[in-house]
Amino acid sequence: MGKIEFDGEIEAVTGEPWAYRNRVQLHIQDGAIGYFEHGSHKLCAIDQCPIVSPALNGAIAKLQGNLGRLSATVELFTNETDMQVNVLDRVPQSIYRYLNRSGPVRRSNMMDSSSAGNSFLSSESIFGPTAGGLRDWRSRRAFAVDLYAGVGLFAARLAERFQKVAAVESSSSAFRDLEHNVQHVTAENKTSEEYLTTLQEKPDLILADPPRAGLGKHAVRELARIHAPRLIIVSCDPATLARDLQGLLATGYRIDKITMVDLFPQTFHIETVVHLVELGLASRRLAPLLLRAECVYHCPAPLRISSSVRFSRIASASRPGHNRSVDASERPAASKTCLGAGLKRPPVNSEMDRSRNWLEP
Repeated sequence: MGKIEFDGEIEAVTGEPWAYRNRVQLHIQDGAIGYFEHGSHKLCAIDQCPIVSPALNGAIAKLQGNLGRLSATVELFTNETDMQVNVLDRVPQSIYRYLNRSGPVRRSNMMDSSSAGNSFLSSESIFGPTAGGLRDWRSRRAFAVDLYAGVGLFAARLAERFQKVAAVESSSSAFRDLEHNVQHVTAENKTSEEYLTTLQEKPDLILADPPRAGLGKHAVRELARIHAPRLIIVSCDPATLARDLQGLLATGYRIDKITMVDLFPQTFHIETVVHLVELGLASRRLAPLLLRAECVYHCPAPLRISSSVRFSRIASASRPGHNRSVDASERPAASKTCLGAGLKRPPVNSEMDRSRNWLEP
């Protein structure tokens, strides 16, 4: 992808295909409960949902027929023991009364990790392939950075393996949850770009879980400057991942491992976890590192897929909860697509054009 070649095995991690979601947002209109139809505010009433957990389906059943003429929106979270309600509108006390029949109910917009040992209400399956790359850091003498940390899902695991962890989150509400959930890390309420710009100490590992827009030009430039020996990128968008990887691979990194994680069966969404390791100095190209990262961002090359798997094969070929490696014989033939249509390349006789071979295999 993105004129990037990877000849290793691509592991596919899948979860249960049904009854896996532990969070649901429900809309209530005139006492009917359900979801909005796609692209509209028309209610699609439901009795149950096949992809939500048994506890949530039980809560939906308890609410059915007991809401009168109520119109509101509520979010339900569960760890299959406790129920947490995030109320987005004013609702009567009767809702909590009915939900209490399904188990203890919390009325909080803060994710509580204490009710079930050390588990979060968010899916942890994505951390399986990520944690596998952290086994070399059990000395607890290393420094890790968690960018786009959210409420602390990854930071909590990093704190178990690293002596020093910095968790960076820009959202005020998520940052409050981060401080509540993970208390043994240095929490920074700022953007990842702001944090990287001022970071002088070289971490042993940087883990980044950016939004769909990806890391972006500024973050890639700063990551190239800092040049931690190991990077882990968790991406939900293959196009922005390819763009970011071009910039990072041009500055002296190589791909060590790729894992595709199907967190949301029955949907097209898929997460990609990419492990990058630092090349030795002798293996780096001679062109200036930051200049190359800048050029990659403005001048993306045609996309060539040489090591890939079809998403549908991952979901259908892997048993629920089973980690499966996809060998080369199952990969589709190489294909070409242009992600950079309409973007200008450097002048033909420019120095960057003469040193463009750093993008070639």
